[in-house]
Amino acid sequence: MINLETVLDKKHPSTLESMYNLALMLSDQGKYEQAEETHRQTLGPKEMVLSKEHPSTLTSVNNLTLVLSDQGKYEQMEEMHQQALELRETVLGKEDPSTPTSLNYLALMLSRYWPGQVRAGGRDALTNTRAEGYSTG
Repeated sequence: MINLETVLDKKHPSTLESMYNLALMLSDQGKYEQAEETHRQTLGPKEMVLSKEHPSTLTSVNNLTLVLSDQGKYEQMEEMHQQALELRETVLGKEDPSTPTSLNYLALMLSRYWPGQVRAGGRDALTNTRAEGYSTG
């Protein structure tokens, strides 16, 4: 098997895509710690090569938050997802289909793991303030 990192470089888009796919596979297998590590190894170079604002980078951040959630790292998940959501709103706009999907996922995770709590900048702020301006159908 060819090692893409030695042939193409760690920052080459094909290497990053392969690492991203490996992280997804590890997550599907329940190997969350390895998946988190692989997502993080991919995220840094993606931010440098593509930018933090690139849709592919935002998707990678979203998938990392899923792995964090699977491991019970809810505060890290919330912080990272909030940052990605803010970038998504700025870069793609509230009209892009992925933005309200991301908002809904964050609200779901927050309500699941912190039910009934008022969190500054968290679930209640999302549902009461952030949701303004989003189309409801």
